[in-house]
Amino acid sequence: MSYSRRSVFGLVAAGALLLSFGAAARAEAPLAIEGYDPVAFFREDKAVKGSPEFTFEWAGVTWHFTSADNRDTFKKEPADWVPQFSNGDICPFGLAHGKKVKGDPKQWVIVDGKLYFTANERARAAVQADPSMVIKARDNAPTLGVK
Repeated sequence: MSYSRRSVFGLVAAGALLLSFGAAARAEAPLAIEGYDPVAFFREDKAVKGSPEFTFEWAGVTWHFTSADNRDTFKKEPADWVPQFSNGDICPFGLAHGKKVKGDPKQWVIVDGKLYFTANERARAAVQADPSMVIKARDNAPTLGVK
């Protein structure tokens, strides 16, 4: 059986197109909280980068962990471990003052068993000194379109 150049070219082009669609379908979800392990904030009392070796996809993003144990703990009840206010993207200090300000995983605080990322050290210290700011932030969040 012989094929013309045109039919071989068409088959090759079709195959390449299918491969590109497959690659797009396999595209990884965005990385959550800059790759920090959300469980480590609670267990190690510090911000620790997770490893691509221990991942879990949840809520449309990929979460990295320092260990299989942290990953498995997160899998059981993710809502217990994720940072508040848009997965930590928004600072509670800013929200308490009616503003959407980006949170930084290196400037974190735990209030009433929940993890928050503040914008900077000053905001972190303010939330630690006055945890009621989190209540003000929760009150302001819907008005500012923050979950």
